[in-house]
Amino acid sequence: MSGMDKTLLVFVLGIVLFVSPLVSWWPELPFPWYAPYVMWAMIIALAFLTQRSRRHHER
Repeated sequence: MSGMDKTLLVFVLGIVLFVSPLVSWWPELPFPWYAPYVMWAMIIALAFLTQRSRRHHER
């Protein structure tokens, strides 16, 4: 799988988590208040890792 494919998958995962109907379900679930921030941090970390691996392959 190429770096661009991985980046696109991370983008789609972010859209599914933060723009889909899942967002309206979050307040109803017994998650702690910081759960959306943890999910954002995971998306950012995944994006960083995919870009980092992409740079290593370009060299």
